[in-house]
Amino acid sequence: MHTIHNATSLEGLSNALADMMRPFGINAFAFGQIPAASRDLGELSLIRWPRWIEHYAINGFAYHDSAIDEMQVSREPFTWSELKFRRPEKGGRVFEACSAFGWNDGFIIPIDQCRGFVSLAAPSSLQGWDSAQRSEVTAVATAAYVKSLSFPATPAQSPRRLSAREQEALSLVALGMSDADIARVIDVSTSTAHAHVERAKRRLGAKTRAHAVALALRAKMI
Repeated sequence: MHTIHNATSLEGLSNALADMMRPFGINAFAFGQIPAASRDLGELSLIRWPRWIEHYAINGFAYHDSAIDEMQVSREPFTWSELKFRRPEKGGRVFEACSAFGWNDGFIIPIDQCRGFVSLAAPSSLQGWDSAQRSEVTAVATAAYVKSLSFPATPAQSPRRLSAREQEALSLVALGMSDADIARVIDVSTSTAHAHVERAKRRLGAKTRAHAVALALRAKMI
């Protein structure tokens, strides 16, 4: 646990947690605040979940995520398998999409005192975990979450403001529109529409269009 407590940056904390979770079959995770009734994505303070968070945001999965419902009423950690059993009527779309990305089970830990959570994902089933493994993963992940609160927000977490046109263009990207589609909607040339999107990406420090949408959604810019 000392590598968690001795981390001097979010990147160092992320690396330490990844190393400690690997023996348990976990290879992706995210820290955040439990979304309120608005069902927005919420503030994510630490992410190591390639491509999934952006896909989650773009598709509005917060409105279909049974884990959010469970965290509103339960403060005990639970696996995805347990969640599917408890709430079979909701969440199928989210689980199917996540499985397509290579994650088939996970472990979600509500952090009651912070109204936060740690979401861990694994390629394989976690049903073989015993109580000692669950307790160890919960203790390590909770310590990492609390440690993450000691670091200031990075520029990527506090993005610059977008212009009205950039917001409009990025909102249309979130709907799955191409540059040509955006150009027709806002009545500009395709090259101008593309420029609006690219400027938005640069302002947000995003690597891709999907990443830009996710960052803007988190910051409630669109």
